[in-house]
Amino acid sequence: MSLQRNYYEVLGLPPGATPDQIKKKYRELARKFHPDVVQDKALGQRVFSQINQAYRILGDPDRRAQYNTTLTATPPVNTAGPATASPPQSRPTATPQARPATPSQSRPTQPEPTTPTGTAQKAQAVSGLLANADNAIMAGKPIEARAFCVKVLEIDPRNARALEMLGDALVAIGRPEDAAVQYRNALQIMPSSLIQSKLNRLDQAATSTRTIPPQSEAEKPSGGLLGRLLGRK
Repeated sequence: MSLQRNYYEVLGLPPGATPDQIKKKYRELARKFHPDVVQDKALGQRVFSQINQAYRILGDPDRRAQYNTTLTATPPVNTAGPATASPPQSRPTATPQARPATPSQSRPTQPEPTTPTGTAQKAQAVSGLLANADNAIMAGKPIEARAFCVKVLEIDPRNARALEMLGDALVAIGRPEDAAVQYRNALQIMPSSLIQSKLNRLDQAATSTRTIPPQSEAEKPSGGLLGRLLGRK
């Protein structure tokens, strides 16, 4: 799934859907396409992953706002193309007069494009890596997703989305403690109720495993019929 994928279409909702409508629709689709419910397990897993990814973006207000900007930013890029083609025609007529008068103006214009192009290249690289991480998570390949997230963090160490997906990948790999660390790092950069809920689930799971006391010898079932049924002699 690329970043140009419309998550609203995945959930079957309009862009102006309310948070309650998004949550209700997500729960409805999650029950309908859960891999344990559908007959085609592979197809169910792919659809279920897409639904989860769409809700992960649209279910969080901050992440949804960022995603909406990407949707609204794509049309101006296409319209700017033909618009920028016309100005160069007027420049050749003005350049013969401007060359002797302002020779120094050409020098400061050269270093200026280098900075935006560099940041644009980084942003494009980060977007591509995040998209690859999304695809890997939905395909059930957490190790590949982790590798893509690590590459993103090498470019942008404070990318909250990469930190969150890295936590998701670590959970799938079976490293909840490391995942909790990444979730906390993401929350320090961008507070999110969705990330906080993931961290709370990990903390609750860790607490429940610690509070289960080991069974003492006195509490173990003794012999007799019950003991034989439970494997004791």
